[in-house]
Amino acid sequence: MARAISYSQLRLFSQCPRAYYYRYEAGIRVPQTLRLVEGQAYHAAFEAGNRARLAGRSASTSEMEEHWHAYLDGVLAAEEVLSEGDELDEARRIVRPALLEYGRRIYPHLRPEEAELRFTADFRTETTTVTFTGVIDVVEAGALLDYKVHHRPRTLNVAGDPQLCLYAHFVPRPQTGIVELLRRRDPELRVITAEPGDVERDNALLWARRTVDAILACRSSGSWPCCAPDAWNCSERWCDFFGICYRRPLTPAPAKEMEGL
Repeated sequence: MARAISYSQLRLFSQCPRAYYYRYEAGIRVPQTLRLVEGQAYHAAFEAGNRARLAGRSASTSEMEEHWHAYLDGVLAAEEVLSEGDELDEARRIVRPALLEYGRRIYPHLRPEEAELRFTADFRTETTTVTFTGVIDVVEAGALLDYKVHHRPRTLNVAGDPQLCLYAHFVPRPQTGIVELLRRRDPELRVITAEPGDVERDNALLWARRTVDAILACRSSGSWPCCAPDAWNCSERWCDFFGICYRRPLTPAPAKEMEGL
């Protein structure tokens, strides 16, 4: 069975087809960073709060904090996680004030209809039809909301965000938005919403269709080019596969690992 395509796959291929190959065709896994797992832990805490709201009650800060620690500890026990210096201590120190701020400024105003909505849908490109899959953090009556940790978008960025535009195409809502947690000593949270126009939605769909077709073309030819050598993501800091790649000849993955999208 062909695997579904996600926004994360499209974004990685757009940054570097070779990195996409290593991750999704060859199936090479690399350790997660603590910052990434920390963000996922916040998602788990917020999801717990939203599911409590769906059940007709409000979750306390302590309850959400327990979910945060449980998620982080579970990942740390199950796999290698890369961290530097006192990152772990700082993450644990800041979580409670961050959730207190969330509970004061954001949580009381959310009216979720769905929490962590996972969806799949047929997506037609110029050459084929694939299955598109996504996860929406919060679905409200008038908006789709996505949690971001350490992000700094503007309203214009939200309106044109390709991920949110694609999600709004498959799960129609007039507005999209980001619930933003700025990770710093004094945590600050805010909600940024916007109404994507037809141009923004059309651009996102066109980019997604062309990217899917480009992935299929690379697979057909067996050629997975690197991004430009001066690209911001082509460095040991930003690319998970820099150490095994840096423009060395590519050895294709076995055919059985390359079936489906």
